[in-house]
Amino acid sequence: MDEAEKIAEEALILRLLVGLHEDKDGRPITSYVDPDSSEGKKALAALARQVREGTLSYLARDQLALALDPETPSPIPGNKPICRIKFERVDKGNPPTWARDEIIAHWIDIWLWKNNSSKAGAAIHAATSHFRIGRSRLYEIWQQYKERFFVVR
Repeated sequence: MDEAEKIAEEALILRLLVGLHEDKDGRPITSYVDPDSSEGKKALAALARQVREGTLSYLARDQLALALDPETPSPIPGNKPICRIKFERVDKGNPPTWARDEIIAHWIDIWLWKNNSSKAGAAIHAATSHFRIGRSRLYEIWQQYKERFFVVR
């Protein structure tokens, strides 16, 4: 991405977060991007990418923080929250279990390491009482974990 593209992307993000925009003569005006529009989706994608990369500008980062937590004052004098972020679940069904499964697999891995053992059956047996999850499900979780990570001991 060249410098002009970076500047345009930053301007789009600031328009999304604080409504900072310029009219056709280059004068600053307030004009927000609708997050549901194609331009808004492009701004959200750029915002997400810059958050992941850690390249978000100070002003955008502060406005994002204010949108998440408007009660904590900004270090920028006079900076107030302009928008609010509301978290909502993506799906309405049962919550995903991937995070829980990662914790369980890590627990089994640590159990094996602490007990200097390679016997997954013993670790899974210990996990059934610790997590109160069926043995077959724990075995499945452990198999998936082992397929993704090769742990050298």
